Amino acid sequence: MNATHTRYDSSLTIINNLSLFGHFALPNSTAQGRLNDSLEVEWTFFPIFNLTLGALSFLCNAAVMAVFIRNRGLHTAFNVNLVHMMCLNVAAALVQYPFAALASLYTGGRWPFGDGMCDLYLLVSCMLSAAMLNTHGLIALNRAWAIVRPMSFRTGQSRRRSVLLCVGLWVYLGLVEFPFWLLDILLYRARGISAGWCNFNVAAQPVYSSLTNIVVYTLPVVAVWLSFFITAAHEAVREGRRVARHAANMATRRVHPESPATAVDLPLDTAVYPPQVAVLDENAPRQCQRHFILALLTASATVFYGPRVAFFVVKYCIPERWVQPYLVVVKSLSSCQTIVDPLLFALTLPNVQAALRTRFTACQRALARHLSWPWRRYGNRITPAGSVAPLPRLDIAIAVDC
Repeated sequence: MNATHTRYDSSLTIINNLSLFGHFALPNSTAQGRLNDSLEVEWTFFPIFNLTLGALSFLCNAAVMAVFIRNRGLHTAFNVNLVHMMCLNVAAALVQYPFAALASLYTGGRWPFGDGMCDLYLLVSCMLSAAMLNTHGLIALNRAWAIVRPMSFRTGQSRRRSVLLCVGLWVYLGLVEFPFWLLDILLYRARGISAGWCNFNVAAQPVYSSLTNIVVYTLPVVAVWLSFFITAAHEAVREGRRVARHAANMATRRVHPESPATAVDLPLDTAVYPPQVAVLDENAPRQCQRHFILALLTASATVFYGPRVAFFVVKYCIPERWVQPYLVVVKSLSSCQTIVDPLLFALTLPNVQAALRTRFTACQRALARHLSWPWRRYGNRITPAGSVAPLPRLDIAIAVDC
């Protein structure tokens, strides 16, 4: 980062506060010339985008989180991480995105709300963004543990440990990320409304900024990728061993054929495989579910956070090269993850699907009782108003470990 740049960057003039997903500053050749501009509201892309994103994120996360809270069968150790992540998304929807809309609403990205509101906005932005990224990394590591060491996962995972892990995450962020914000407001960022901008003074802390960008904002994405590749390699080795055992078993049967009187028509796995492998084979659907969750989590991290990682790599390798349209895409994609999270887990966890289906059925019945016109159609059946057509009973089998 070139230290000769002016204190306040022009990032607000283009894509609102980019501290939503990391710390950096842009060259500022025109920003200072705009400090004397009059405040005018400009409904450009980012104010509308942030408000729409905040509303959709709140609805999706609140709906799925309500299902988790109301259904006691979903109070599992792994789901503690999911509820924590959705709480972060709801907080971002209620606080972070409205602030981001305000930060990009006025002409030239001016900030007219004072130092206190700016400090709060930057604190919420950096801490929530860091917590969301690192929670994704923890979820990926949890799924990798469940796949690679299922017996250890079954005995070592508990709700208490999951809660302590979430608390430990916040302690870690308080030790690593929070001091950057504190030093910025105490020592490096100009105070007073005349400053006109609300962003981190990254040029004053280039080493600390680089450290947090790598440790807090990049390593969690790398952890997601490594978790996927490690589990894929583990499953490839496991499948190779299974094929080798199968071949050895077939060779043994050819050498020692059973007589018709004593032969028993048993499955191959039950006759030859050790008990531990038989247990794992019984849990094959659950193992497949864990693979599917991790694969989708890796895909979403690659699509929504991968461009951000690539941007920071280019930024540190070629500091003077800025591609503003790409920067806009990076910011937009990283923000959309808050909507994808509840949809991803609602569509991949069968127990959550069943609970959502039950809740939807209850809402459908309640709505049918309050309809005013005389006839309602339920599938292929028509019933008069006031009566509710019987719906098929849902038998919910909740997988406690997932």
